[in-house]
Amino acid sequence: MYPSSTNFFGLLANESQMQETSLFHFGSFAALLIVSTGCARQLTVEGIQNSRQALFSRAASAHIFDPDRAVVHAGHVCSLKIDKRWFPVLDIQELVKGVVTPRGVNTIIVLDPDFQLAMRLPYATERPLFCADNRLYVWGDLQVEAEATEGNELTFTDHAHRVVLRHIEANEVAVIAEGHTDYGFLPQSLHAR
Repeated sequence: MYPSSTNFFGLLANESQMQETSLFHFGSFAALLIVSTGCARQLTVEGIQNSRQALFSRAASAHIFDPDRAVVHAGHVCSLKIDKRWFPVLDIQELVKGVVTPRGVNTIIVLDPDFQLAMRLPYATERPLFCADNRLYVWGDLQVEAEATEGNELTFTDHAHRVVLRHIEANEVAVIAEGHTDYGFLPQSLHAR
């Protein structure tokens, strides 16, 4: 038995709508798959290692490291966001070559967006922890001779050529860090309670 002409065209319309809906769902699934595959590709260990090597290669090309010292530790701590641009922060530990007793030199290096040296901050035991916007937090109070001050919160301005230090309590750090996603590793002890 054949459907009447109105029912037949109604079935064709429904079938056409079903095909359009199926195509829409397939297209949405394909787009989601492409986006998620692209994101997964960016978050591989190999990608992280390649990014790290590229960063330190650029730093070496900019003559950031002292040729009379051996770099024994080089870590990208985080990146400061100053004037809507990113400034990588490196934690560098070097050994002085040719000395009888090993002597280390610790330095926080701030690079500009073109990977040129913006600021070099030597330190003894203080360590850079994380960034929040244009602020770098360090473990302990860092002394900066040019500013004649010390502190564990370093606020950078003027394309990272100027820094203001102040001491804040650990409880204040936890409040400041809450809600930020641009800092790198945040130790469990500094999470907001």
